[in-house]
Formats: sequence, structure tokens, C-alpha cells
Amino acid sequence: MKRTSLLQDLAFNSVAFDEGDIRRCLPGSFERGRSYHREGAVRELRADKGGQRLIASVQGNRPRPYHVFVEIEDSEPVVLSGRCSCPVGWNCKHAAAVLLEALRKPPPVERGDENLLDGAVGGWLHRLRQAVNPPTSPEMIVYRLDEPVAPGLPFVIDLRVVRILKSGAWGADRALPAQQLQNASANYMTPADRAIIGLLQGGSWSSQLQLTQDPEIADLTLRRILATGRCRWQNLASPALEIGPSRAAWLGWQLDDEGRQTMRVVLDDPSAVVLPSASPWYVLPAEHLAGPVEVNLARPLVRIALSAPPVTKAQAEAVGTALERELPGLALPRPRSDIVEEIRKEPPVPILALVQRKRGWNYWGVRTKEWDDNVDLALLGFSYGGVVLDPHDRRNELRALEEGRIVVRRRNRGAERGALKRLQELGLQAVETFEAQNRDEDRIAFGFAEGQRDWPNFVYEAVPQLEREGWRIEFEDGFRHRVVDGAGEWSAELQEGSGWWFSLDLGIVVEGERVALLPVLSSLLARLRDRDMPNELDALAHNGTVFGRLEDGRHVALPLERTKAIMATLVELYDPKNLSTAGKLGVSAGEMTGLAALEAATRLRWLGGERLRQLAERLSSFSGIAEIEPPAGLRTELRPYQRDGLNWLQFLRGYELGGILADDMGLGKTVQALAHILVEKREGRLDRPCLVVCPTSVVPNWVAEAARLAPELRVLSLHGPDRAERFPEIDNADLVVTTYALLSRDADRLLPVQWHVAVLDEAQAIKNAAAKTTQLVCRLDARHRLCLTGTPMENHLGELWSQFAFLMPGLLGDAKRFARVFRTPIEKKQDGERRAVLSGRLKPFLLRRTEGLVAADLPPKTEILRPLELAGPQRDLYETVRVAMHEKVRREVAEKGLARSHIVVLDALLKLRQVCCDPRLVKLTAARQVNASAKLEHLMEMLPPLVEEGRQILLFSQFTSMLDLIKPALAEAGIDFVELRGDTKDRAGPVAQFQQGEVSLFLISLKAGGTGLNLTAADTVIHYDPWWNPAVEDQATDRAHRIGQDKPVFVYKLVAQGTVEERMLELQQRKKVLAAGIYDTAGGTGAGLEAGD
Repeated sequence: MKRTSLLQDLAFNSVAFDEGDIRRCLPGSFERGRSYHREGAVRELRADKGGQRLIASVQGNRPRPYHVFVEIEDSEPVVLSGRCSCPVGWNCKHAAAVLLEALRKPPPVERGDENLLDGAVGGWLHRLRQAVNPPTSPEMIVYRLDEPVAPGLPFVIDLRVVRILKSGAWGADRALPAQQLQNASANYMTPADRAIIGLLQGGSWSSQLQLTQDPEIADLTLRRILATGRCRWQNLASPALEIGPSRAAWLGWQLDDEGRQTMRVVLDDPSAVVLPSASPWYVLPAEHLAGPVEVNLARPLVRIALSAPPVTKAQAEAVGTALERELPGLALPRPRSDIVEEIRKEPPVPILALVQRKRGWNYWGVRTKEWDDNVDLALLGFSYGGVVLDPHDRRNELRALEEGRIVVRRRNRGAERGALKRLQELGLQAVETFEAQNRDEDRIAFGFAEGQRDWPNFVYEAVPQLEREGWRIEFEDGFRHRVVDGAGEWSAELQEGSGWWFSLDLGIVVEGERVALLPVLSSLLARLRDRDMPNELDALAHNGTVFGRLEDGRHVALPLERTKAIMATLVELYDPKNLSTAGKLGVSAGEMTGLAALEAATRLRWLGGERLRQLAERLSSFSGIAEIEPPAGLRTELRPYQRDGLNWLQFLRGYELGGILADDMGLGKTVQALAHILVEKREGRLDRPCLVVCPTSVVPNWVAEAARLAPELRVLSLHGPDRAERFPEIDNADLVVTTYALLSRDADRLLPVQWHVAVLDEAQAIKNAAAKTTQLVCRLDARHRLCLTGTPMENHLGELWSQFAFLMPGLLGDAKRFARVFRTPIEKKQDGERRAVLSGRLKPFLLRRTEGLVAADLPPKTEILRPLELAGPQRDLYETVRVAMHEKVRREVAEKGLARSHIVVLDALLKLRQVCCDPRLVKLTAARQVNASAKLEHLMEMLPPLVEEGRQILLFSQFTSMLDLIKPALAEAGIDFVELRGDTKDRAGPVAQFQQGEVSLFLISLKAGGTGLNLTAADTVIHYDPWWNPAVEDQATDRAHRIGQDKPVFVYKLVAQGTVEERMLELQQRKKVLAAGIYDTAGGTGAGLEAGD
């Protein structure tokens, strides 16, 4: 078709195009555009910019027409670039229809001066306009040129989108989105960019495009890219490439690394880089210039010449002959045929690269719970003169250009097969399913089918053997199984921490550097299914060596026997949560015996911790303690087992340790503690007061026992509403007694005090570690801490842990660790071994003697007085009754005389005794408001531990109504009992049940069971309330302490302090017949009662 010129038709534009140009620029849209054009879809066609842009509306399938802009760029050939508001957006069928309509009926346009400002002047004005009025889009397209990635490939044309900073500089860049290569509609894309993209080839998925094979278009494309001023060489930060002058060049043959010859463009300037294309260009990177290359051949011939395949030495002479014979006039050089070729027979060098790669989906078929997305491999290749071949490569020889000659190396297939077999002998097998990298193409991959555990042994033993056999081993950085020798010096370091926690650090010298050994050993422990079985560690070893993992990924080869000796101890010490990021292990004082075993079993160089290690050594062989003489000021003779207890308490003090004195009830824990405190005072160490925290009911007992047994101790009782008045006396006291209940109220006064010894009596009171009281006692500031309790554990091992958290924080580890290591295995799994370990750990810090163990040291009958203090409403009621009855008795005696006043006196004494037992016994209106009973509360504190110890108990009371009040409390506590009272018809039944051990408690009214019973199964007697006549009490006690009794009997007497009951005890001693004189009228002893009494 004849080309139509708008200049000829309209005399306004020098740009010409025809249907061929439309087909070339819009190849995919031409035919569909013709259909739209024939249907008359183009409307309102006009031209502006001197005819270089067409504007029109095109009616499509939608109601609203599309707006089309077509740029007509003056070039050879012409470039047509259309933008449209349709979804395609660029060079669409609507743009083709507009161009066809412009050919049919050119739109009128007034001639302007724009066409006069073309070429370099127009480009200069365009750049000036952009500088004064920067583009509104914050982004623009830039072009990066680079050398070919590999010989024979086109050079790189990479389109990037950069962000324009406020300063005008370029910011971050990104690849041009693939859709913009087909739909050039982005705001940052200029008409010049669209025209360039239209001239380039490829790029449906990549921002890297190629020039066409048309030399003219290739040359035009490069010129347009440089004309944008946005083209860079290799690096976007470099200056813009500018168009330089044409340079003369010629074609020549170039030898490649294998001795083949390839046609290349050659320039005089060695710094010039040739861009291979249908129209070759050069780049001078240092001068930032690029330009066309002029070769003395026509452009089509240059393109064909440069497409020549590599020519071998054997082909070179034939190619030269053919060119001379068939194309004698063609100015092409002939390939060299004089190159020397040398054949060498050399054995291959096996090269084994140890690497890590991503695992393929079907790697050995099965995913397990230990699945690892990475896989370690051995990549085998063979080096022939530095060229590495895959064993599966089909080439039989390799050629290489060396010192101007071609060296031919023949493959040695037999040697290669021998290397493959060698790897298979070492347990490796070929692997195919993994994500290969570039260098992997020349190798064959091997791995261990059973996982990763064989790699350390392979690296430690096989690799040195292969190297001695001439193999070359390469370690890639990602390979996870480098092995170093761990036979150097091993050392251990101890550092003291807070409380009873210490830091243990094991180190090993590896390649001249000390590294932490504990993380290595802990990872080995984690791999053992049963951490107590040495055989499992043997299974991990090979030839007396076991491999551990260092933090940097290397493996360390450890001697098996030495490692086993250390790990046998670590099984007890190790807890992953106690391993710090520095590789140090938190160790509690309870594990000091383990440290002694570690020192004895290993050849470690120890650093620090001398005192701890000495203590650990002594504790590991703990069997007896040096004897201490009881203090001279003690007003009682200690029994042999009590002297042992004193020795033990002094031992703990000497090593600043704490402990639990857990003797059975009645064996004298209080007297042993008092003797201990008195020794401290006598030895001059009591420079601070001692503190006793106990239940409220026990306070009077401590005060009374201290006054009786150790009168030289200055005792201060912080009990009662007026206790605040006595706070200033704390510093001058030797022994301060307070209660658990008052500790929280007085914490601001007691916690700041520095105590010499803190003693918790009835320490089961802190069995709940989360309780406020427990947390408070743990905050006491004391040099030494002791617990006294007959029942250190009532329900579970957590109670024991709570007491040791007070005594020696850290001795048993934290609560979670204790539960995991001891409590759960012992309580839920009945793990006897764990129980034995815990018992051994507590042995130095817990002293418990049962009644049976010390029976030989006990007298046949031991009487224990338990003074109890009435408090609160009960004390107020007692005082109210006492004052009222006192006045009534005095008036009665004054009027009638003592001999005729017995009834009034008896009534007064009865009411006072009832208030002491339980206010609910008193038939007075005021008593109905009082529910608290100090005696009943103390009784219910006594009974559970006694029952827990297996005691058989007789409980006597004169008041059957009191027994009725006791029974509901027993039911609530879950304590079974039988009862004997005056109205009991079946006396034999309860006696038989008790004697046969079916129940542990026998409730007996004093008059009904005080005589005539044989209860030799009993070993404990409790008198709830005193009786006037001591003989009656003795007769009741003798129900247990009689012929046939083979156990010591403990007799507890509960007495309300500061009441008529205390007076009754005095009268028992002073006037044996006083009670008989009041109650036994036949005895005639009333005359012995004086007015003062």
C-alpha cells in the first residue's frame, strides 16, 4: 500500500505513517481495530501538538465511549503509541481504529512551531521543562544496561521504577510491573517510555527486555533509551549514559576457555564493552558514553556473522577453506587453525562439597515429627585440571585453553566409579529430591537415609581418611556438621548467687578457645529417651566418641567414658529452664552432693566455689555430727535423742543451713530449740534476738517452758492487744514470741528486724506456698532458720517444698521444677527411685524421730502440760462470770460461813470451769454470744498430726456435754472415734474397736471410764479439763499406762492460763484432799477449805 503523508495531504505535519506502520506498532490490535473503524465507531477525531497527537472518542461495547490519545513520534521508522481509557489501556483496538480513521480522513490542524523544535533542540527543551516543572508522578522509569550474563546471551536491558525524592534525587527502585509491559498506562510512564517499550521484545513476565533482530530498530531503540537521560550502566547510582560518536571496529575470532573460537566485535580501546546485538554498540564505563559501532560490513551481514556458533580446532581449517572458496569477496577473518592441541591423561581429583540445601517434597518419601525443611548433602564432582564434572556428564573429554594451547583431558570412568563406590561404603546414598543451586549442576548429591545423626561421625572419621586418599573436601558455610576435637582441657566454675542458688559453668577448650560445655551436654540429654540409662548414650557413640553440638553449629567430638561420668551427675542437676543464655546451669544447694559426685567422677579443673565444694563433700558423706554439751543454764536433763537433736541444730548453725526438726509430738521439740538458743547465748553468738512464730494457742507454752527450762533467756511475748507497747523491748530480748496471725499485722515492725534465729513452730502452718503468711515468713531477715513440726507433710510433697522455700530458698529448686522432677513421679507414678533421691537430698536438713525409734530413751509415762490463753470474747466472758460469782461467794461465805456455802462455791467453780472448756456449756445469756473456744481450737490442732503419726488416743472430759461439742468438730476433720459415757449400754463394743485399732480416738467421760477399763492399745492420753482430785486423773491415765502396756505413754493436760484451772493445779499440789472435801461429803474434807481459798 502506498504510504500516505499527512504533510502532503494537509501541509501541516512532516510525520508520515501507513497501514504497515500500524500493523508493526499495534500487531495484536490491528484487525480488531479495522472492524471498529469500518463500523464507524471513531468520533470527534482531532489533532494537536502540530499533528503529533491524535485525540478521539471510540464507541465500544459500553454505553460511554472510550477516550483515545495516539502519539505519532517522528522517527525512522515511525513510532505509534496509543493510550485509551479502556481496560487494555495501551495500543488497543480503539487506538488502531483511530489511526485508520486518520488515514481515511486526516483531521485538520493549525500549523504551529512545535515541529521546528525537534531533534537535539527539542530534547533539550523537554529536559528543561521537566527541570522547571517536575512530573506530577512521584515515580519514573529508568533504564539499566549491563553485560550479558553468559556468552551467547543478549546484553541486559532492565527497566526499573524509581521513586523521586523531594530533592529530585532517586530513591528506592523496583522492577517494572509485568502488566505495564502489555498495558503501558501507569502515570509514571511517558510517551517516550511507551514508544521504547513498543520497540523492545519479550518481557511478558520480566522487567528485562531485548532488542529486536532488526538492525535499524535496534539502533533506534538504544538511541531513544539514551535520549531519556535516564539510562545507567550497571548501577543506577552511576552518572547517566550519553550518546557518543560512532567508533570503528572489526570482526575477529576469539578463543573461549575450551579452545573454541567465536566471532566477536573488536575495538581498539580495551576498556570498551561491546553490546552484542543486530546493531552492535559500545559502552565506555569510565567516560559514561555509549554509541554505535561501525564495521566494514553491511548491518544484516554483521548480525549474521555474529550469530556464528563456536568453532572447534578440527572445524577451524574447514571453515576457513569454505569461506575462501564460497565467499571470496566477503571481508571476514578466517578462524585460526594453528593452535596446538595436547592430550593429557590425569587421574581425576574427587571433590566432595558438604552443603545444606532446601529439602524437596518427596525426600525419601516420609514426613516424620522430626521433619526438617533443610537437608545436609555431600555433592560429588571430579576435577580434571580445575574443571569440575558431574559423574553423569556424558562428555568423554574436556578441553581447556592453557598458555595458548588446547589441553585435552580424557575422562577416567573407572576412577570415578571407584569414588562413587567409596561413598556408598561409608553409608551415603544418592539423593535427587532437593532444591539445587547453580553450582550443584556439576555434582551428584549424596546423603544419609536415616537422618542427620551419621554426619558428625562421617565428618570426624571419614573426611580425614578421604583427604589422605587424595580427595578434596569443601565445607560450605551452611553445612551443619563441622566437627572439632573435644579432648582438650575441661574445666568447671562455681559462682555463688542469691539465696541457695549457685551457677555452674562447664567449659571445654576447642581449637584454643574455651566454649560452654553445658549446652552441648544438655542437648545430648534431650536426645536420650531414658536419661538414667547409660546404654542409650553408648548407642549414640561411635568408636568411643560421642558428638555434641556447639552453639555455632559445629559438632564437638567428646570421649565417651568421660562424658558418661559427667552426664550421670547432670541427670540429677539438669533442668533446661535453669540453663542461662551464657550456658551456665542454676544449681540449688540441695544438689551440692551431686557436685561432689561430679568432682569425684571427672578430671575437671575446678575454679571458684571452694567453700561450697567442701560443704558438698561433707554433706555427701553425712552420717553423724560432733557432740555438743548441753548448756549449763538448762534446767532439765536432755534425753539422749534430744542431745542428738541439739548437736544437729548446732551443726546446721555452723554451716549457715536451715532444717526441719520433725520429731513426733511429745518428744520435746520445744526443749531442744530452747537448748539450742541457750547455747548460742552462752557462746556469745546471740547478738540479735531470736524469733518464734507459732499458733496462738502455743504462745503461753513457749513463754512458760522458757521460764521453766531456760530462765536466763529474756523472753518477750508479742501477743495481746497491748503488744505494741512492748515493741521497743525487741532489741533487748533474747527470745521474741509472736503468732502467725499477728505477723501480718505487725509486719512493718517485725520484718525490718535482723534476727539471729527464726523458728516456725507447728510449721505446717506455711504448707501453702501461695498464702500470705508463707510469703511473709519468707521475708524475715534471719541468719538461721528452723521449722518445728511433727507433720512436715500432711497431704502432698508441695507442703514440704513450701517449708524449705522458707528455710533454704532454692534447695529443692522452684515449685514447677520440684513438681516435675519429684512430686509428680513420686505421687502419681510411685517412682521409688525418685523418692530415694529426694530422701537423700533432704537427709542432712530434716531430723525426724518417731516415738518407736526413741522408745528406749523415754520414761514409761510422760506428762506434758499445755497452758492455753483465753482471748477475746471468751476471756471477757470469763472475767464477767468471775467478777459476778466472786461477789456472790464472798457474800454467801460472810453470811453463812464456809461450811454451809458449798453449793454456792460449787456453782461458781462450775461456771468458771465451763467457760474455760467452751462458753457454750454455760447456761447464761451472755455466753450465747460467744462461739470461740481456745481449748477446742487447740485440741483440733493437736489431733490430726497425732492421728497421722498413728497414735491411739484417749480423750477424757468430766463434761459429757463437752464431748457432745467435740464430736461435730471431729466429724468435720474426718477423724473416726468411739465413745464411752454413763449412758452407754454396750461398753465392750467400743473397747474392742479401739483395742483392735479400728479407730484412733476414744472419747470417754471421766466418771464413766475413769476406772475398770483395760485400754493398753492407747499410747496417748488427753485430759481436756483438769479434775480436783489428781488421783482420779491418774486412775483415768492408768487405763493406758498399766500392766500389758509395751509403749511409752504421753499424757497431755490442757489448762486455761490465768483461770481457775491453773488454781486447781496449784491446789492439787498443795492440798491433795481439796476436791474430795468439796465433792465427797462423806469424806468430811470440806473443813480443810479456807476462806482464802
